[in-house]
Amino acid sequence: MSSSWSDSFNILLKQKEQIKAMLNLQCDILSSNDHGNSASNLDADSLHQEEPWKIIIYDDYCREIIAPLFSVQELQSFGITLYLPVAGKKRQKIPNVPAIYFVQPTLPNLDVIANDMKSILYDSFYLNFSLGLKRDHLEYLANKLIQSNSYHRLTKMYDQYINYISLSPDLFTLNIANCYESLNGKGQAESHIVAILNQIVDSLFCVLVSLQTIPIIRAQNSGAAQQIAKQLNDKISTHLKDRNNNLFSSIHLKNRPILILLERHIDFAIALHHSPIYESLLHDLLNLKSNHVHIAHTAGSSDKGKTEQIFLDYDKDEFWRQNALQPLPKVHEYHTSVLMWYQQKKDEIENNKSSSTPGHVPSHEEEKKSAQHDLLKSTIKSMPQLLQKKDEIDRHNKLMTSLSEILSERGISEYFHLEETLMHSKILNSQQTKEFNDLLSAHTKGTVQDKLRLFLIYYLCHHDVNKQQLNELMDALLSNEADALSEYLMNDANAKQLYALQYIIEHKKILNLATSKTTLNDVNEVNEEEKQADSAGFGSWIGLAGKSIFTQIKGMLPTSGKCTVTRIVQSLMNTDIASLSNVASNVTSSSFVDNADYVTFDPLNKSQQQQFQEFQQAMVFVVGGGSFAEYANLHQFANSKHKQIIYGCTDIVSPLNFLTQLTHLGHEQ
Repeated sequence: MSSSWSDSFNILLKQKEQIKAMLNLQCDILSSNDHGNSASNLDADSLHQEEPWKIIIYDDYCREIIAPLFSVQELQSFGITLYLPVAGKKRQKIPNVPAIYFVQPTLPNLDVIANDMKSILYDSFYLNFSLGLKRDHLEYLANKLIQSNSYHRLTKMYDQYINYISLSPDLFTLNIANCYESLNGKGQAESHIVAILNQIVDSLFCVLVSLQTIPIIRAQNSGAAQQIAKQLNDKISTHLKDRNNNLFSSIHLKNRPILILLERHIDFAIALHHSPIYESLLHDLLNLKSNHVHIAHTAGSSDKGKTEQIFLDYDKDEFWRQNALQPLPKVHEYHTSVLMWYQQKKDEIENNKSSSTPGHVPSHEEEKKSAQHDLLKSTIKSMPQLLQKKDEIDRHNKLMTSLSEILSERGISEYFHLEETLMHSKILNSQQTKEFNDLLSAHTKGTVQDKLRLFLIYYLCHHDVNKQQLNELMDALLSNEADALSEYLMNDANAKQLYALQYIIEHKKILNLATSKTTLNDVNEVNEEEKQADSAGFGSWIGLAGKSIFTQIKGMLPTSGKCTVTRIVQSLMNTDIASLSNVASNVTSSSFVDNADYVTFDPLNKSQQQQFQEFQQAMVFVVGGGSFAEYANLHQFANSKHKQIIYGCTDIVSPLNFLTQLTHLGHEQ
């Protein structure tokens, strides 16, 4: 992340401050005159000794909110001794302990809370709702408590407005699983779609409350994005009329950010891509979820067969903070340098010498004692840092080793290189065409899903392929194991066809597939000297299992091009003169976006007429699912232009999950 990143636009920091206040029973930071800062000093070290033991009761969604932010040890430091689900098994009575409820304000959750208070399960009840509690739900809960004569046990109740999951300072998700399929499936009830749209609007409102900002909203014309933009605009406008309950008391009207609402169908290719980005690989190959990864111990380990959970803490894990959005070769290089640094420090301690006085031998006994004393102090002082670095090295060595095994087994680098070529609008040469056909066939490495992803990216980026070419490619795919292919194939009377491909073909006019390509103009921005330096650096890599890891990741450096979402953001933020001329002329090209295709809403401007301005801050939200590869590309652009951009989505979909959603949609047809 850029060092110029503002804490006021840090979504993870804002949410973490709110939850820290909640855990310390000091929940009302929203009403503070200094919103977002009043909880900044509520750290575990200064407060946990004064706080009583507490328990927290949460629903599934609110558990996911907490999971990426705090480890179990951190929660314990705040006095949290038990973590219990609000639903499920009957909970036992625990006297003399305050209970913190952190749940969504649903009727089933309100029923459980009312019954717990009636049964006097805990000494005091602190109710915290992730969303604003609606008037009718508030009355429902009040009536329940009055009927049971338990209302006096309610200590505090707060609307927290944090109904989203922060994964890093510039990334959040709503965890709405299979959202693209739910919004686009033929069999979905209208009430279900409306409920999803309302959930998105309510959660985006929470994000704006946390950041204390009211943005100018731009959205794709027509479709779910425009509907969400309109509802969000109306919700903000209505809220601002209530002066007695204004949640935006600390907003600054100058330099307002832009909120850009997009839909997943603007770019299918990147959602299916075998990305080399570290975080994306962990998600794709090791099922990273909520900053947690589960890895199985290998045959050579004493814990063979057991599974280990690894928590990637953005605040405390410097390795993760520096490398999550880097391609794997860069991560391996960083790992090697940190390992060498650690080994050097370890040798200094073991050899009883300080790096600051190499080779110096005191001449007098007192000087010897003084030097030894200074050395001991220095060693003790550096031990926590060394132990932390050792933990980071071991943690990420395990992850990289696990990735290396899968990369080798499935030949991922071959898929990556061909997909990069296809996505950057390059024509495959004869050698690449042969490699492409070979990868689709059964005799090469890779799962059936890997081959299907490559095939669909080929069609998405070159969808003018003729029927004969498609049939030849399908023949190569059909050579794979029939059982593995069966769920993805439709049995046509004349020929076998892919469900996902059929869905794409029938919707290609709506999906605007041509925008799935990254512009060659962007590729030419790569510094050739930097690329050569990267290549030359490969040979010098060393470290634990270095050769094994290096073999699998060699050359997996992405081309420095902008993906579709990044190009749209660049245009709508008006980051350069070319964007300005594009706004003025509304002339479209392969490189720029027609601003007329994006509607504008401004809750603070009823006329909705906007003057041209260059935005320094933006929130980008993808309806239907986001991807770590897309996020990394946007993050790289933000750093290069010194912008602050937050990326959000309904859910972060793995390529395999998105392939499954496309298959289900094709099956419905």
